[in-house]
Order: sequence, then C-alpha cells, then structure tokens
Amino acid sequence: MSSIGSQWPPVPTFDSRLAGLYPKYVEPRGINDLISDFRDYNFGMQLRNSGPNSRLVVGAVMSNNATEQIAEIMPSYIEAAVPLTGGYEDNNLVFIGSAHTGRNSLHPDLIENYQENIEATKKIQPISPVITTAESHNLIPHIAKPDIDDQAFEQLEQLQRFTKFGKISLSSIIRKSNNAIMYLTDEERNIVALAGAECLSANIKDLGRVNVIEFTGTAVRHDYANKGYHRIASSSLIKYIKDRSSKYDARVHAIYSEYSLESGSQEALEANVENGWQLSYFDNTKFNIDNNKRSTPFGILPHH
Repeated sequence: MSSIGSQWPPVPTFDSRLAGLYPKYVEPRGINDLISDFRDYNFGMQLRNSGPNSRLVVGAVMSNNATEQIAEIMPSYIEAAVPLTGGYEDNNLVFIGSAHTGRNSLHPDLIENYQENIEATKKIQPISPVITTAESHNLIPHIAKPDIDDQAFEQLEQLQRFTKFGKISLSSIIRKSNNAIMYLTDEERNIVALAGAECLSANIKDLGRVNVIEFTGTAVRHDYANKGYHRIASSSLIKYIKDRSSKYDARVHAIYSEYSLESGSQEALEANVENGWQLSYFDNTKFNIDNNKRSTPFGILPHH
C-alpha cells in the first residue's frame, strides 16, 4: 500500500499509480541503467490512455553523488529525496516521478500558495518531547489490533477516511503486520486522534537491507482541533516505532511522509515541523537543484 511498495517492476497501487522500488543500489556508474529503466516504464505509461495508473513513481536508494548527478541530468523528474541514517549515511531514498500528459497537474497559483505555506514553517522550532507526550495531555495511546471492539473500530473508521489510506478498508490495514495505527483516547474513551504508518523493508543489491517507515497521515476529530493533537499522535507513533526497533534490534533507516498541501491543514504541517520533521523542499541546495529551472519546486509533487 505504500507510495512505492517494495516490488520491481512497478505495479499498480490503490491511488492510481504505478509504483516500484528499484532493486539495485545506485552510485554514479549505475545512473544510466536507472534512467533507462525509468524511461522504458514511463514510455509505456504514456502510450496508454489517461486514467487508472496515470502516474509513475520509482523509489531508488542512491548515494549523495548519484543523487546530485541524476538531478542535473533529469531535473524535471526528481521530486524529493529522503536522507538515510542507521549506517547508510550519505545515501538517500530518491523519488523519481512522471505523470501521463492527460493527468491534471498543480496550477501555478496553487504552487505559489503552497510555497508560502512551506516557507512559513521556517520560523517554527521543534518542541520538547516532554510536551508532546499523550500522558501530559491526559490522553491514552493505543495501537489498533485486529480484535479492537466495535465502538472503537467505528470511531477509527471515521478518522481514517482523512488519511492517505482513506480509500482502503480499516480491517485490511490493521490485519497487516507491517502497518501500525496509533490512536489516542481521552478520559471518556473517545478517540480524539490517530496516526498511521507502514513499514517498507527491502534487500537492495550491493547495499543490504533497507527499512523505511512511511507515515500515512494523522487525523484529529474536528471538535478537538487546535489542541496540538496532530503533534501528539505523530510523536506517540514515532516513540512506538523506536521502541519496537530497539526491542527487535531492527534499524530504521528513515521515516518519511507525503503531506497533502491540497487537503491537509496548515496546523498539521506545522505540527510535523514542531516534531522535528525536515521538509524535502529545503534540500534543493544540498543537491544543487535550481528551482528556477523547474515548473514545480523540489519537494513538491506536481501530480499527487
């Protein structure tokens, strides 16, 4: 269900994409092979009628040097890069994307508005983790399990519609062991917020196993808005992921998320920054990417 999945060649996803994870580690000498494969799949997509699977997204684990070089060779297709840690420093999970010519793209005025919203986050400083704990707000964190009671399931289902996986049944998400849904309840057992994540684990040739976590979104009940619960739900889930990785001695090399500037709130965006999230938008200079040469700035997906 992830944005890219762990399969190669690219396969259809729930959100009208063809997506795949390139199976080989990419250093500068391997760039041409990656570009050739990407162009083959992109060409095939363009030949079909626009509609389902009208966007191609390829994730590739690349060195910093390779990332910089491929951004220079095909600047319009490099959309974002997630830096890796946990022994894979100086490498990135790079997203390369293209859309069918018949698929709508973002209007330039919208892009300008989104840039202003992102730029506004520069003034935000991360908040102390003590403040962001559920317990400090009299909230109780839970992980959704298959045997969740009907009342809680119904409340979760209402909130889950506002996340990235809103079109997928909640039951199927909970049943999969690589998914996690953290939800918060108040003293009356009302579910007030949730955060979801999916683990992607793949063996990348010439590098090793890479484990990344994709956040699938946070949602807060409308009558509990503006209380900082987006931030609390997100930080509670991150703590859970860290605890699990320590318990099972499994390294997490990156945690990332696609944030919808179209349907998401500015509050949720700022909450992520308060929790220490770094926006790929600000990494263009790291890879010598000139946003003036692009129709859409680095870090903003032109065709979601």
